[in-house]
Amino acid sequence: MVTLTGIALLSGATAASAHTELVSSSPTAGATLEVAPHDVTLTFNEVVAPDLAVVTLAIDDARPQSLTVEVGEPTSTVVATIPGQAGTAEPGQIVSWTVSYRVASDDGHPVEGQLTFTAPSPDAAPSGGPAVSSANRGSHPNASGNGTDWSTIVLAAVTVGGVAVLCGLVIRARRRAEPQ
Repeated sequence: MVTLTGIALLSGATAASAHTELVSSSPTAGATLEVAPHDVTLTFNEVVAPDLAVVTLAIDDARPQSLTVEVGEPTSTVVATIPGQAGTAEPGQIVSWTVSYRVASDDGHPVEGQLTFTAPSPDAAPSGGPAVSSANRGSHPNASGNGTDWSTIVLAAVTVGGVAVLCGLVIRARRRAEPQ
C-alpha cells in the first residue's frame, strides 16, 4: 500500500510540475510601436482562471494601474484594455510601457511575469466621462493592491484542506492494511 501511495504521489508531482507559461503577447516584449495600443493580449499554454487574472500597466514613470481584464476564447488568452488616460507623459511622447500580469492556471498555480515595450504615450481620455467602466467584469477584485487579497487566501485554504484530506486518506488506508 505504501508503494502504491508513493507511486500515486510521484505521478501527481510530475503532472503538477508542468506550469502555465506565457507563450505570446501583443505587443511583444521589446517591441517599438508607432501607435499607442488600445489593449494587451497575453496567450498562455494552458487554460487560465478568468476571475484570478490581474494585469497592470505602468507607462514611463507613472504608478502602475490595474487594467480591465477579459479572458477570451480560447480561455488561455487574456485581453487587458488600456484606458485613454493611462500614463503621465505628454500624449504622443515615446515612452516605456511595462505590463505586469498574474494569472492562475486551472489547477490553481499562480503565474507572474512582465513585459516591456516602447510606444507613444496615449492620448488623454475624452472629456465626456471616464475611460474605464466601473464594472470591471473578469478583473481581480483587489487589482489595486489595497487591502487583503482574498482570492489568494481562499486558494491557500483550499490547497491546505486538500492536502489534509489526502493525508487522512493515506493514514486510513495504512490502518486498514495493517494486520489486526
